[in-house]
Amino acid sequence: LGTLLQQYRAVKDDLPERLRRGLWHVDRSSYCRYLPEAVTNIVTGLEALLNTGDDEPVTAQFVKRSHLLAEELAIDASRTYWSWIYDVRSKVVHGDEVQLVGPPGWTGSTGDLPPEVAKVAKAQDVLRAAIRRSIEDEDFRDAFATDAAVRQRWPLQ
Repeated sequence: LGTLLQQYRAVKDDLPERLRRGLWHVDRSSYCRYLPEAVTNIVTGLEALLNTGDDEPVTAQFVKRSHLLAEELAIDASRTYWSWIYDVRSKVVHGDEVQLVGPPGWTGSTGDLPPEVAKVAKAQDVLRAAIRRSIEDEDFRDAFATDAAVRQRWPLQ
Protein backbone atom coordinates (compact mmCIF):
# COMPACT_ATOMS: atom_id res chain seq x y z
CA LEU A 1 0.00 0.00 0.00
CA GLY A 2 2.89 2.32 0.77
CA THR A 3 4.30 1.82 -2.72
CA LEU A 4 0.94 2.63 -4.29
CA LEU A 5 0.66 5.78 -2.19
CA GLN A 6 4.13 6.89 -3.32
CA GLN A 7 3.18 6.22 -6.94
CA TYR A 8 -0.05 8.19 -6.50
CA ARG A 9 1.77 11.16 -4.99
CA ALA A 10 4.20 11.14 -7.92
CA VAL A 11 1.43 11.22 -10.58
CA LYS A 12 -1.58 12.84 -8.88
CA ASP A 13 -1.07 16.17 -10.65
CA ASP A 14 -0.87 14.36 -14.00
CA LEU A 15 -4.08 12.36 -13.61
CA PRO A 16 -6.67 13.27 -16.24
CA GLU A 17 -9.75 14.91 -14.74
CA ARG A 18 -11.91 11.87 -15.52
CA LEU A 19 -9.56 9.71 -13.39
CA ARG A 20 -9.78 12.19 -10.52
CA ARG A 21 -13.57 11.98 -10.65
CA GLY A 22 -13.42 8.18 -10.87
CA LEU A 23 -11.09 8.07 -7.87
CA TRP A 24 -13.45 10.26 -5.85
CA HIS A 25 -16.42 7.99 -6.66
CA VAL A 26 -14.62 4.72 -5.95
CA ASP A 27 -13.47 6.14 -2.62
CA ARG A 28 -16.98 7.34 -1.84
CA SER A 29 -18.45 3.94 -2.76
CA SER A 30 -16.27 2.21 -0.19
CA TYR A 31 -17.90 4.21 2.62
CA CYS A 32 -21.49 3.57 1.54
CA ARG A 33 -23.47 1.60 4.05
CA TYR A 34 -26.26 0.79 1.60
CA LEU A 35 -25.86 -0.95 -1.75
CA PRO A 36 -28.10 1.43 -3.75
CA GLU A 37 -25.84 4.33 -2.75
CA ALA A 38 -22.71 2.29 -3.47
CA VAL A 39 -23.89 1.19 -6.91
CA THR A 40 -24.71 4.79 -7.79
CA ASN A 41 -21.18 5.89 -6.94
CA ILE A 42 -19.60 2.93 -8.72
CA VAL A 43 -21.53 3.48 -11.94
CA THR A 44 -20.90 7.22 -11.81
CA GLY A 45 -17.19 6.54 -11.33
CA LEU A 46 -17.10 4.22 -14.34
CA GLU A 47 -19.06 6.75 -16.38
CA ALA A 48 -16.52 9.39 -15.40
CA LEU A 49 -13.83 7.18 -16.91
CA LEU A 50 -15.65 5.93 -20.00
CA ASN A 51 -18.33 8.41 -21.09
CA THR A 52 -17.25 10.45 -24.10
CA GLY A 53 -20.28 12.62 -24.75
CA ASP A 54 -23.77 12.74 -26.16
CA ASP A 55 -22.86 11.77 -29.72
CA GLU A 56 -22.79 8.10 -28.66
CA PRO A 57 -25.59 6.29 -26.78
CA VAL A 58 -24.91 6.66 -23.07
CA THR A 59 -26.07 3.18 -22.07
CA ALA A 60 -24.02 1.56 -24.83
CA GLN A 61 -20.97 3.53 -23.74
CA PHE A 62 -21.34 2.24 -20.21
CA VAL A 63 -22.18 -1.38 -21.01
CA LYS A 64 -19.73 -1.95 -23.85
CA ARG A 65 -16.82 0.05 -22.47
CA SER A 66 -17.18 -1.34 -18.94
CA HIS A 67 -17.18 -4.83 -20.44
CA LEU A 68 -14.03 -4.09 -22.49
CA LEU A 69 -12.34 -2.42 -19.51
CA ALA A 70 -13.12 -5.41 -17.28
CA GLU A 71 -11.73 -7.78 -19.92
CA GLU A 72 -8.53 -5.74 -20.14
CA LEU A 73 -8.22 -5.90 -16.36
CA ALA A 74 -8.84 -9.68 -16.42
CA ILE A 75 -12.10 -9.44 -14.48
CA ASP A 76 -14.86 -11.64 -15.88
CA ALA A 77 -18.09 -9.67 -16.33
CA SER A 78 -20.47 -10.11 -19.27
CA ARG A 79 -22.34 -7.39 -21.10
CA THR A 80 -25.51 -8.77 -19.48
CA TYR A 81 -23.91 -8.14 -16.11
CA TRP A 82 -23.04 -4.54 -17.05
CA SER A 83 -26.60 -3.98 -18.30
CA TRP A 84 -27.87 -5.21 -14.92
CA ILE A 85 -25.56 -2.86 -13.00
CA TYR A 86 -26.58 0.10 -15.15
CA ASP A 87 -30.27 -0.78 -14.81
CA VAL A 88 -30.00 -1.00 -11.01
CA ARG A 89 -28.27 2.38 -10.87
CA SER A 90 -30.90 3.90 -13.16
CA LYS A 91 -33.72 2.59 -10.99
CA VAL A 92 -32.06 4.01 -7.87
CA VAL A 93 -31.48 7.48 -9.28
CA HIS A 94 -34.95 7.65 -10.81
CA GLY A 95 -36.65 6.87 -7.52
CA ASP A 96 -37.71 3.26 -8.00
CA GLU A 97 -37.60 0.86 -5.10
CA VAL A 98 -34.62 -1.43 -5.46
CA GLN A 99 -34.30 -4.64 -3.48
CA LEU A 100 -30.53 -4.56 -3.18
CA VAL A 101 -29.68 -5.47 0.39
CA GLY A 102 -27.72 -8.08 2.27
CA PRO A 103 -29.64 -10.44 4.58
CA PRO A 104 -30.40 -9.26 8.12
CA GLY A 105 -27.43 -9.69 10.43
CA TRP A 106 -24.89 -10.08 7.64
CA THR A 107 -21.74 -8.20 8.49
CA GLY A 108 -19.47 -9.22 5.65
CA SER A 109 -16.92 -10.74 7.99
CA THR A 110 -17.34 -14.44 7.16
CA GLY A 111 -18.69 -16.71 4.47
CA ASP A 112 -19.70 -15.95 0.92
CA LEU A 113 -21.07 -12.57 -0.01
CA PRO A 114 -24.82 -12.38 -0.59
CA PRO A 115 -25.42 -12.49 -4.38
CA GLU A 116 -26.38 -8.82 -4.71
CA VAL A 117 -23.38 -7.70 -2.69
CA ALA A 118 -21.05 -9.84 -4.79
CA LYS A 119 -22.50 -8.44 -8.01
CA VAL A 120 -22.01 -4.85 -6.91
CA ALA A 121 -18.56 -5.65 -5.52
CA LYS A 122 -17.42 -6.90 -8.92
CA ALA A 123 -18.20 -3.52 -10.52
CA GLN A 124 -16.35 -1.82 -7.68
CA ASP A 125 -13.40 -4.14 -8.31
CA VAL A 126 -13.28 -3.04 -11.95
CA LEU A 127 -13.36 0.64 -11.00
CA ARG A 128 -10.68 0.15 -8.32
CA ALA A 129 -8.47 -1.85 -10.66
CA ALA A 130 -8.78 0.78 -13.40
CA ILE A 131 -7.82 3.58 -11.01
CA ARG A 132 -4.92 1.61 -9.58
CA ARG A 133 -3.58 0.62 -12.98
CA SER A 134 -3.86 4.26 -14.07
CA ILE A 135 -1.66 5.26 -11.16
CA GLU A 136 0.88 2.53 -11.87
CA ASP A 137 0.90 2.50 -15.68
CA GLU A 138 1.40 5.69 -17.69
CA ASP A 139 0.19 4.17 -20.99
CA PHE A 140 -3.02 3.02 -19.33
CA ARG A 141 -3.43 6.43 -17.66
CA ASP A 142 -3.04 8.12 -21.06
CA ALA A 143 -6.02 6.14 -22.38
CA PHE A 144 -8.20 8.37 -20.18
CA ALA A 145 -6.62 11.68 -21.21
CA THR A 146 -9.23 12.62 -23.84
CA ASP A 147 -12.55 11.45 -25.23
CA ALA A 148 -10.73 10.39 -28.41
CA ALA A 149 -8.27 8.29 -26.40
CA VAL A 150 -11.12 6.54 -24.58
CA ARG A 151 -12.94 5.88 -27.85
CA GLN A 152 -9.80 4.48 -29.42
CA ARG A 153 -8.93 2.17 -26.52
CA TRP A 154 -12.50 0.95 -25.93
CA PRO A 155 -14.45 1.35 -29.18
CA LEU A 156 -18.20 0.77 -29.24
CA GLN A 157 -18.28 -1.40 -32.37
